[in-house]
Amino acid sequence: MPLVMVSILAVQTFSVPVLVGLWDFPGIMGDAAGPVDLVTVHLNPSMSAAVVAHLDKEGISLAGAATRSCRWIRDLDLPASPRGCIFTESGYEIPSLAVFDRQGGWLRIALDDRATRYGWVQERGQFHALADLLAGNRSTYLMAAWDRTLYESPSSGAPALGRRTARTSGKPPNANAEVPYRAIGHVFMQGRLWLHVEILDEVCGGQDPRVIDTGWVPAQSPVGAQWAWFWSRGC
Repeated sequence: MPLVMVSILAVQTFSVPVLVGLWDFPGIMGDAAGPVDLVTVHLNPSMSAAVVAHLDKEGISLAGAATRSCRWIRDLDLPASPRGCIFTESGYEIPSLAVFDRQGGWLRIALDDRATRYGWVQERGQFHALADLLAGNRSTYLMAAWDRTLYESPSSGAPALGRRTARTSGKPPNANAEVPYRAIGHVFMQGRLWLHVEILDEVCGGQDPRVIDTGWVPAQSPVGAQWAWFWSRGC
């Protein structure tokens, strides 16, 4: 894997920025074919900045520290507050890290499992924008944390107008209370992703999914918790 540069920014421990996408890092747990170069972490988004940490196949190490910052832990259902060494999959067995900002060819990622440090990785390899993950041709669902509210139209303010409780299938919910949907449109309002969705009764069943309700829903809660996500391994 080619050398990748990262920079760190400190943030308040209680504040996790909004997810903007996923970055594939095949070096996790030795998933990459052949030798895996260290991903060098820099203080600023510049190759000339001081080296402060590294990513490798086992986890993240901060410069000068005697122990690792954290080790890789897989979580296919990305948590509401994704952290540095927790990774998910962008596709079947494709390890991918949460990205919190993207600008000028750099991707901002968390560098510890408490999300107190962040870095900017130079964009090499595959980046998946949140809209492509949640409004593209994937099996998608609304998470148990979703407040079951649909809107007539997206809004840049709070609260949005035309809100109502969504209709669902009425079938016994699965263990995670996931509600499948199909995106028929999306828009960004002041940096917030809104999805125009068709709520489905089921997916991966013996018959074609039936549309139960239609409306707009923000992909994330007002405080940044993830409401919409996707099944990386399909049915």
